[in-house]
Amino acid sequence: MFEGLYSRGDNAGVLKLLRNMESHGRYRPNAVVCSTIIDNLCKDQLLPHALPLFAEMKTESIPPDVVTYNTFIDMYCKEGMVDEARAIFEHMIKNCQIPIPDIISYSALLDGYGLRGEMDEIENLMNLMVKRTANQSGKVDRALGLLQEMPLKELYPNVVTYNTLIDAWCKDKRLTDGKKLFKEMKDHGLKPNVVTLSSLLDGLCKNAKIVKQWKQ
Repeated sequence: MFEGLYSRGDNAGVLKLLRNMESHGRYRPNAVVCSTIIDNLCKDQLLPHALPLFAEMKTESIPPDVVTYNTFIDMYCKEGMVDEARAIFEHMIKNCQIPIPDIISYSALLDGYGLRGEMDEIENLMNLMVKRTANQSGKVDRALGLLQEMPLKELYPNVVTYNTLIDAWCKDKRLTDGKKLFKEMKDHGLKPNVVTLSSLLDGLCKNAKIVKQWKQ
C-alpha cells in the first residue's frame, strides 16, 4: 500500500495510512520507512510536514540514520537555511555515532554556503572534511579521495588541507605518499610552512630515513 501511494506521489495518503496503522496498534514504523517518507516529503518541498515525523522518530526511539540526516541537510540548504543544516550536521556527528559523514552531507553544505557566497565557510568546511577523515584510523585513503573531489566543485585545497594529509600519512608511516603530496603542494604554487616541514621531518626521523629520503 505504501508503495502504491508513493508511486502516485500521494504523500498525504502515505501519512494518513501510517497514522491509521499506528492508531490501531498494528504497525510501528522503522527507520527505513520513516526515512523514506521524510525523503519524499522533502522532495515535494513539504519540510513542515517532515519535521514532526523526524521529531517523532527520536521520541519513539527510532534512531534516524544517515539518510534521514542527509535529507534534512539537503533540504535546509536548498531553502537557504544553511545554519539549520549545519546544526543538524554537527548533531549527527556528535550524537549519532557517525564520525565521518559521507560526501553527500558535505556536498549539500558546500552547495548551501556557495549559494550564499560564503567562501570562507566553504574553505573551513573542506579543511574540516579532510581533517576528520584523515584522523580516523585506516581512513587516510578516503581523505585523499575527498581531496581529489575538491576541484570537481571548483574548490582547491590550501596549505592547511595539505598539511593535514601530510601529517596523517607520516604518522601512518606512509612517507613516500607524504613526500608525493609535498611535491604536489609545491607544484600547485602553495608554499610549505613550518607545520608542513615539521610533519615530514618528524615522520622521517621516527623511521630513521632522514638521509635516504631526502636524497631520493
